[in-house]
Amino acid sequence: MDMLTNKVDVKLHYDQINKDFYVYQITADSLKDEQYKYVVNAIYEKIKPLSLVKPSTSFGKFLVLCDQALDIRESHPNFTVQQVYTLTDLYERDIARLLIQAIPLLKQRELLSAAITQSDLGKTKDLEPIASEGVGLYYFKDKDKIHNAIVFRTFEIDIAPYTFDPVQSVIKINGTTFTPRELHKNSDGSYPAKILRQPSFNVTPFFEYIKKGQSKAATSRDHDYIKRGVKFGNKQSRMTSEMIVVDSSKPEKFFKSKAGVLSQFQHDINLLLSPYIDLTWLALPQSYRRHATKTDVDKHYDKIHQLLAAQQVYVCDIDSGNPDYANQVVQYLGEKGINASVRQDNLLPFKSEDGASNQPIHLILHHDADYYQDNNITDPYKQFTQAVKDRCLLKQSLTIKSLFTDKDKFNIHMLDNSLTELLIKMEVAMGKLILSSPLSHNWRCIQGVYEDSENGRKKILIGYDVLDYKTVNNQISHQRYEDIDHEALDIEELVATILGNDAQLGVDDYLIICNPESDNVAYIIEESNCLPMPKFMQIDKIMRQLHEAQQYGFEISWAKEYLDLIKSGVVNIKLNKKPNLLDKLSKLVESNLNQNRIAYKQFKQAKIGYRSIDDQSFFNWVYDKHGYLFNTSLRGGQEGYLDAARGLFYSDESQTYFSGSTTNLNTSIANFNVMRRIKSDITLNETPEHLLALMDTYHIRHRQSTVLPFLFKHLREFVRIEGHG
Repeated sequence: MDMLTNKVDVKLHYDQINKDFYVYQITADSLKDEQYKYVVNAIYEKIKPLSLVKPSTSFGKFLVLCDQALDIRESHPNFTVQQVYTLTDLYERDIARLLIQAIPLLKQRELLSAAITQSDLGKTKDLEPIASEGVGLYYFKDKDKIHNAIVFRTFEIDIAPYTFDPVQSVIKINGTTFTPRELHKNSDGSYPAKILRQPSFNVTPFFEYIKKGQSKAATSRDHDYIKRGVKFGNKQSRMTSEMIVVDSSKPEKFFKSKAGVLSQFQHDINLLLSPYIDLTWLALPQSYRRHATKTDVDKHYDKIHQLLAAQQVYVCDIDSGNPDYANQVVQYLGEKGINASVRQDNLLPFKSEDGASNQPIHLILHHDADYYQDNNITDPYKQFTQAVKDRCLLKQSLTIKSLFTDKDKFNIHMLDNSLTELLIKMEVAMGKLILSSPLSHNWRCIQGVYEDSENGRKKILIGYDVLDYKTVNNQISHQRYEDIDHEALDIEELVATILGNDAQLGVDDYLIICNPESDNVAYIIEESNCLPMPKFMQIDKIMRQLHEAQQYGFEISWAKEYLDLIKSGVVNIKLNKKPNLLDKLSKLVESNLNQNRIAYKQFKQAKIGYRSIDDQSFFNWVYDKHGYLFNTSLRGGQEGYLDAARGLFYSDESQTYFSGSTTNLNTSIANFNVMRRIKSDITLNETPEHLLALMDTYHIRHRQSTVLPFLFKHLREFVRIEGHG
């Protein structure tokens, strides 16, 4: 099965673009500091372009798209204008960006001219506005209120070069916040330099949308807004978003997710830009796929609990103020077969020479750093960790905020995750893996060590952290090599062999060597900006159908018609359980004798679900016979709509993989999975299954396969314990 990605193929129709638009290059005298803001604002004020982009190259220049010719002889302060007559001289990607960022104004003009209607744009209620100004295309998601000022949460969409091949393109979608410039003032009333540099953004479409129907209409520009989040002390107010929401009872949530916005974006391209651009989403063929089962993962965790049950587990409450917290932790551990006790005195050291049983390990309960800072109290956990820094202790921090919700509800997932952290620390302290059976190969895992350059603008490679795994006794060990060490030079030579001369290991790169003493086959794992995508256009179609049905409501005659089919024996249902479908439909009809059609909310009270085969058949019949979809399943494995969120996937074609969730999916999925590339010093003619097997560990990344070979987690723990991290 092919996997849809955010890679796109862009084809431009130059003749039609030249017929309907004009492209100009703007050269700025300077874009330093506030000049950047002045230039961008002046372009929008004086030229009023449909869109503006920074080209892929050419520092100090912009490209603008206009639907009317400009007088290029006209003088503008701070910049000059020159028409681009031969569009093929520009990067295709830049022209495509100009076109997609013109969508808001093109849509506004089409709506005003009544050339399209809301039904053409899709049957969703109150379509959110979009805007493009100051370089970017933004879809409204939500509003917030901070210090009595309205803050806008949006999704920004753009086209960017693919990480490993600049000729290829990917669609980027990121959460972006717009805030009034006023919120960023210093205490003395001045503005930081980076705030002064930000161009103003026209939020009028957003204000008009949220004030729709109010007596007071939006003004042309309520505030001077900039593209910037708001920071409170040490806390950053960031936008939260979901990759996708597939709740059939609330389909409108889909349109607020990233996948929903991408589907709206595709609708806009089809409707407004089809004469000028063809945008095709590309897929990767599947070469390797592995899905976890809940049973497999549970067995994995049962083994962890058994290993920890052989230890002396202590719960140390240093500052919670509520003894019941520690008691709840002890009780949960007891349910997992782990005999724990509450301890308040000195912590006991771990002695690796004593083996992997009857060792003291400690779970430490305390508040988080923000709690102490907000209450102006000295953080006892910092004092505690400093006091025991030189002792070999196995301890795991449990903050009250993460372990218990505001209503004191116990977060067992967080505690389970903490237990796995303890296991990893125990393995590192002992220098061997105790959970896993010996692996099939010896491995060497390598990460770069970096420090900031003098100007702080980039990281400089100064050495390597190395973990060696040996199948004999399941041993793991750590070494650090400075960049002048002979071993470091060997690593650099190997990296150059894989990536090319003068290339070095990047901050987000991971080098792993199979059988370093013999075969010495090396792989570099690199992060990309390619993302596996759910089948968002198919899901969009279903969600629009669900939304349409809910807006229309349920006709009582449908229930009567289906009851007749049941009573006549045409449709067979199970009558041995109560309430069955016959009971539900009969009650629905009796309760609404004088109604022809009822609202969806009222229909839901009949509690006709989708887990029952009989109920499913009824919903399918309503859809097939009357064309209204009231329920469906989008999370089942058979449709494959959400394959992009599940399992471990690898494609030989691009030598890329992603690591996703287990088979149990919620209605809301938070993030897209990042595609990583495996690049080797040998030709990868076959799927490197021995390497992918190192992602088959479900305790490093809670109940999910690991994104990187799991030994890198042990390497990071070695670095932390030895005081390097």
